[in-house]
Amino acid sequence: MIKKRFIGVAVIGALAGMVANFPLSWVGNFFPQDNLANPLRFTGTVWKGQVLGLPLTGPLEINTQASKLMGSGAPVSFKSHAPGISLSGDAGLQRIENLIYRAEFDALPITDGRLVGLSGMIDLTINEMKFAENCETASGHIRTDVLQRNSARFQWQGPELSGPINCEYGEIIATLSGRDNRTYIEAVARINLSGNYRLETSVSSRDPEAAALLPLYGFQKNGDRFTLTEQGQW
Repeated sequence: MIKKRFIGVAVIGALAGMVANFPLSWVGNFFPQDNLANPLRFTGTVWKGQVLGLPLTGPLEINTQASKLMGSGAPVSFKSHAPGISLSGDAGLQRIENLIYRAEFDALPITDGRLVGLSGMIDLTINEMKFAENCETASGHIRTDVLQRNSARFQWQGPELSGPINCEYGEIIATLSGRDNRTYIEAVARINLSGNYRLETSVSSRDPEAAALLPLYGFQKNGDRFTLTEQGQW
């Protein structure tokens, strides 16, 4: 009987040890990476680990609270800090909550020579997002002052852009707009969880400096508006 109890305790102890040290990389194997330019790397355990190689941020630290796994709260908290970039939030099964992302524009890995070195901030907040294979629902807000902060380089100053984030037909939609006394801008970004994005920007302006600048950045003149469509992978 004592031997059986000892074996039982040993098995339970072994299982507890396996759970306590469950590698985050095992979970990462279920994360689709076919469309990512750089594969992600996972270190540590599911309780305290890191995700490396995420675009537009630094190493992501992950902490899981076992006490929340059976409740309604988000059991996973995450945060990341890199020069000029910060990210934090909570996550649960197929949902993200309280996500806050801030980035200095010149800290982002931008390769387009026309945009390298620009000043300004990007502020992104996701109050809640639910997703499966695609985005189902989302609520949030995005803001940037890049057009205001680079008047010396552009020889033109545009308005601050801001707007809501939601989901539509499985895509994340960010709609930014801004207006001053001479210019109105609207930019709609459509982001698919598979890694594709499409950005449509429209500018209406009575400012001759804007009319001289925008064609240099690929905008086409259509009547009294300048438009630009870009797409690719994030």
